[in-house]
Amino acid sequence: MPESTESVEFFIRLSAILRKKGDLIEAERVLTKAISLFSTNPYLYLNRGGIRLLLGKKDEAKSDFLTALKLKSDLEEAKANLKLIE
Repeated sequence: MPESTESVEFFIRLSAILRKKGDLIEAERVLTKAISLFSTNPYLYLNRGGIRLLLGKKDEAKSDFLTALKLKSDLEEAKANLKLIE
């Protein structure tokens, strides 16, 4: 499936709404689905990493932040989140 900004943004916004509602598990699931469709988008990994951090899944969050940085090496938010974990 070709990546479109609108499609990626939809998943990010949906996960943010779920996060605000307190449904972190569903937010993680939505972002995992998005990653299965758009696996080269660093912002999906960044957002899922943030959700996983809130869920206490530090190792999985770290992996997501590192993947985000592999895809976009100047992603400052991913670097900052990694510092929170370490």
